Amino acid sequence: MFRLEFTPGECAVMEPTILDQSTGEWMQENVVVPEGPMKGSHYDPRLSPYFPPLWDLFMQAWVREMAVAAGPQIGKTLFGQGFLARRGVERPGPRQIALPDEDLTEDWFDKKLIPLFENSPKLRRYIGDERNAVVKTEISLKNGTTFTGRWMGSLSKRASLSVLDGLGDEPDMFPAGAHKDFVERFNTFSTLYKLLWIGKPIGYDGESFIWDEFNRADVKVRWAARCPACGTYQVMQFENIKVPEGVRDPAEIRLNKAAWYECCHCEWRWTDQIRNRAVRDGRLEFDREVDRPVKIGVHIPSWNSRWVSLSSVMADWFAAQGDPDKLKSWWNGYAAQPANVIASESNEERLQQFMVPELPPLVVPSEAQAITLSTDMQKDHFFYSTCAHWVDPTGQDDGSEEWIIDQGKIETFKELHELIFQSRFRRDGKRSDFLGVWRAGLDTGGGKNEWEDETRTMQAYEWLLRQRPGVVFGTKGMSRKTPGYHVRLGNPMQQLPNGRKLKRPMRLHFIDTDAFKDLFFWRLSDEARDKEGRWLEPIHFHAKTPPEYFYQLCSEKKVLQKGTYIWKRVRANHWLDCMIGHLAMAHWQWSPSLKAMVAADMAARAAAKTQRASQGEKKFNPYTGKEM
Repeated sequence: MFRLEFTPGECAVMEPTILDQSTGEWMQENVVVPEGPMKGSHYDPRLSPYFPPLWDLFMQAWVREMAVAAGPQIGKTLFGQGFLARRGVERPGPRQIALPDEDLTEDWFDKKLIPLFENSPKLRRYIGDERNAVVKTEISLKNGTTFTGRWMGSLSKRASLSVLDGLGDEPDMFPAGAHKDFVERFNTFSTLYKLLWIGKPIGYDGESFIWDEFNRADVKVRWAARCPACGTYQVMQFENIKVPEGVRDPAEIRLNKAAWYECCHCEWRWTDQIRNRAVRDGRLEFDREVDRPVKIGVHIPSWNSRWVSLSSVMADWFAAQGDPDKLKSWWNGYAAQPANVIASESNEERLQQFMVPELPPLVVPSEAQAITLSTDMQKDHFFYSTCAHWVDPTGQDDGSEEWIIDQGKIETFKELHELIFQSRFRRDGKRSDFLGVWRAGLDTGGGKNEWEDETRTMQAYEWLLRQRPGVVFGTKGMSRKTPGYHVRLGNPMQQLPNGRKLKRPMRLHFIDTDAFKDLFFWRLSDEARDKEGRWLEPIHFHAKTPPEYFYQLCSEKKVLQKGTYIWKRVRANHWLDCMIGHLAMAHWQWSPSLKAMVAADMAARAAAKTQRASQGEKKFNPYTGKEM
């Protein structure tokens, strides 16, 4: 009788695999965790609930690549090990792990991958029987699978043989050209390979390889936690991690566990323990539906991890303020994204404290000296606001004060003309003292509507030419800034962009919008207080200012990107642009300046008073000097 016998290696190759078993179940059954807080225990999918569905997604036959941008303490290494181990056991072939340098490669095998197989009884039986089955940076299995480490700092080391699967660990630390060399290893298995990039982003926008891979993915995936109170699924945002009002000391936040996460729907406060439950009950959230995506992008910030306290997130956030390097590390680490270092911002609640309860809309404070009207032009409407100003003309104090007394939206140039030339605002406390608009500005930027022949800019120019000189002015943001110049009068415009020559030259006022945004947000910050807590240059808002106005004022943040501070818009900013117009029109570089005109008025009044005193009871007009 003929008897067929197989070697242990052949038995391993022919051993049936459970194809319908999820990777999370396979990990729980086969893997003993080699390092970290759960070292020595069997893998528990509840501790990192986002990994099992991500493994199953990655194991789909049509998925070739996955880029996971994740923060510290998420479990990135174990996710990569689980992918390699299951694929290596079930589908024989060469695998390669790419790391930034030689020491990291040796440590990765010595402390992570080799212990994963040797300390897990069910995985240990797959290791080959040869003496050199496990060496410094290589593991060989009985079924023919090999795991080989390659450090990307050496051109000769990374130019190796073709591989079926690969893991690029911390690719943002790879030298230039290494990513392309590593990807070329998969050309032979172009319809079978799986490549996993995993690590934290490093640097600013445009500097992170893994963030670029995430953005180039067919589908972007995030983890949506489920609120235990209301059941709402939500991708956790940093803006919802909060601390008590006025608490900013990192040590106090960390010691007292002062931070919590606020549910975006019911506003229930999640402690660390509630956050853990919400994350455990969560699910994957896709940015769009794609049939059989080839490349998957994944983003998992550290505040999804049970090993990261929300208080640590906030304590390190406040500790990093004012230090660009620390802020960059915070964004790269906790937020797992390129640095978006916020240098200046505000919020609606903070701005609402500058409302004056006793100041009704459309009423001018008694001390105000002039009124400006600022307009931001859109394709088929205008946003506007009206501001009352006070400046100190004596030279003893360079302070100023503003009151927003009206804001709104109009549709036509005719309405704008009426608003500027026909509006009269009553001075507070006086029935018969009214002020009109002293100076008005119109932002001339704008595109073209499909139903119109002219651009909005052309319409604005033609409208400005028909207005009374010295009252309404066209404005435009500076494309090229000159240090020290916040407002600059442009050269006379002899003809319009369409070639039409002008009988009367027109000049635009160019504004350094970034400089005025700096000024505006500084005037609303605690830095704009003196030692007694008084505001140096306050800005106020009337008692019925609508919430949407404050919402737009907080539409931009000053962030550090690629080593440069820029103002970044996060939503509609039309009323913020109007505010910048007010500050520009009252600035001393806008000639004639409000300060100069108020000083001249005071001088004329003083001279008239002196003349009256010297000539008895005769009264004189303070502006003409003639007897009344």
